[in-house]
Amino acid sequence: MSSNNLYVMGENVNNLKKNISYNFIYQLLILFLPFVTAPYLSRVIGANGIGIYSYTHSIGVYFTYFIMLGLNNHGNRTIATFQLDREKKDLELSLRFTHYN
Repeated sequence: MSSNNLYVMGENVNNLKKNISYNFIYQLLILFLPFVTAPYLSRVIGANGIGIYSYTHSIGVYFTYFIMLGLNNHGNRTIATFQLDREKKDLELSLRFTHYN
């Protein structure tokens, strides 16, 4: 192995350690942040406000489910039409992946 490969490998190890620590911090925030924000929001907006928020959020989630059901089926059908043409299929797949995610 040359010294350049070792430097690149060391850099990758440092990036890996940094990404693992960021992911760990992120998971801790996801776990503990609701314990801080939930009591505060319940005092500020009250029980009625939380009920209104939950109701409107559930309606939004139903719309999202309905829309994603149609988008997934449309994407599968569109990609299946380009089964024989590899370039068009790859282009369509990359377009679908970037637009839906």
